[in-house]
Amino acid sequence: MKWDNAYDHNDYDEGLWQKGLGYFCWAMYISKYYEVMDTVILILKGKESTFLQTYHHSGVMIGSWALMRSISPHCLVAALLNSGVHALMYLYYALQTLKIPVPMRLKRTLTAVQIAQFSIGYILSLCYLFIAYDSPHARISTGRDDVLNDELRHTVVPCLHTPGHLAVLLLGGLYLGPLIYLFVRFFVRSYLSAAKGKMD
Repeated sequence: MKWDNAYDHNDYDEGLWQKGLGYFCWAMYISKYYEVMDTVILILKGKESTFLQTYHHSGVMIGSWALMRSISPHCLVAALLNSGVHALMYLYYALQTLKIPVPMRLKRTLTAVQIAQFSIGYILSLCYLFIAYDSPHARISTGRDDVLNDELRHTVVPCLHTPGHLAVLLLGGLYLGPLIYLFVRFFVRSYLSAAKGKMD
């Protein structure tokens, strides 16, 4: 019997992280520093940064760093959802800069999309707790030299298989709970209360 350990499971060696996912998540992480410019521009215009904006930008920078540091697989969920929402947000900012009027309904929808992004993103990330995959780790050759029977041994590996992965998921929940609350409160005050006030 011969053991061939060519199938050893090493965290993300030659896996998705090495084939582009790591770069994509790194680009998202770096973009968070660029987004702080939103706050800088506000301050330079003489306006104040709200607690929501400060909490959001600082928290997402820390969270993105933690995702990168832990090489956490659910980084993909956050990166994809965040990229899509920010594409819509920067389209909105471009229209504002060009002085093209944007209906209140679209602004309200954009805020609702952000709230949905946080909620759906975290729910999808939680799914990683229950997902596992088969990882081949050894090939056993049995039989005579002229007739080999190969048998593949595998191990079931959970997607979140390091303490760092679990810590990042917990950190995300601790950050997103208050963030969703702040965004919902902003939504109610800005769109629902304002609309009710106009009707009275």
